[in-house]
Amino acid sequence: MSAEEDDYDYVMARSFAERWAYGALRQAERLRDSLGRATVDERASQGLPPESVTKRLDAAWVEQHLLLVSTQQFEKWATRMLKARGEIRDKESDLLRFLRNSLEHLDEAVLDGGYAVPGDSGNWSLRQLPEGRLPLGIEIVDGQAKVLDLLDLDEIQRNCEELADEIFEEMASPYIDDMIDARMEELRGL
Repeated sequence: MSAEEDDYDYVMARSFAERWAYGALRQAERLRDSLGRATVDERASQGLPPESVTKRLDAAWVEQHLLLVSTQQFEKWATRMLKARGEIRDKESDLLRFLRNSLEHLDEAVLDGGYAVPGDSGNWSLRQLPEGRLPLGIEIVDGQAKVLDLLDLDEIQRNCEELADEIFEEMASPYIDDMIDARMEELRGL
């Protein structure tokens, strides 16, 4: 790869990492809001039609799926950005990857007693989850927000914020200025 291609790959990887950083943080807030509405509805369910509570919980379940997708994309692009910069990042979260893959292939699972369990077609990622199953509902316990009963929402948000801060800090660093200056000199033939 030429220096120009390296620079372009880095700039694009950084751009996508930034997009997914904002996306993952927005999605964490959307899930938090959705869970909050579902919790309020659940407590007030005596006066609400049951389908209203169910719709809110269903919406929160979809929001957690979208959070997993955006968080995994963020991790992948941040890793690519760091690799383009010559740095090595810790391996992505296996649990996050298994959850996202399990959701992607949920239609292949056996749905049994509120859980998706591996079917005959493989479901390798589903088999890797704790207890080899994926919850199909949402349980809100003592205000503790868990994503698919396995990941702490606060921890996901904190990890995204830390990595996003690193990316944003790096974007403002002299490294970017040096890279741009070097590229400009190369284009001018200096």
